[in-house]
Amino acid sequence: MILNYNNAIDNSFRISIVDIPQLDLYAQSTSVPTSTLNAIEVNWQDVRSKVPDNKYLWDDLVITFVMDEDLYVYELLRDWHKDIRNLEKWQDGLHDINVIPLSSSKSIEYSIKMTGAWPTMISGWQYTTTNSASTYITFDVTFAYQDLTIDRLRPLDFRIGKL
Repeated sequence: MILNYNNAIDNSFRISIVDIPQLDLYAQSTSVPTSTLNAIEVNWQDVRSKVPDNKYLWDDLVITFVMDEDLYVYELLRDWHKDIRNLEKWQDGLHDINVIPLSSSKSIEYSIKMTGAWPTMISGWQYTTTNSASTYITFDVTFAYQDLTIDRLRPLDFRIGKL
């Protein structure tokens, strides 16, 4: 059963950091991280058989942010990056990040939540006078996180098999 015949579009999304609602984060791009479930080899009746591992692995989340003229977003992320190093209060520095795709009608059907995220790398950027037209400055931020979930406004009413 297909619920929505519209193809998903890739150029309409928002980024939100749950504990920082007062800041608009303009992102140029992001990718939903790859999820991997490795196989474990086990011996069974003179055969090495593979079974699923019980631990998922996720790639890091990388977001390309658009720089604001006053560097507010960069400074906020840099301060977060510096503050997470405090070993006594590091758990206070974990925040949920939502990637919120918008449908073709600009409505929200779901969000992709990275729970317990923190910035592990913030890239630099370049100023240049060689461009004849103005371009936006962007910088990349890599986030590690503890879990990835999809939060839906309406739950799925079907599943594969009887899982």
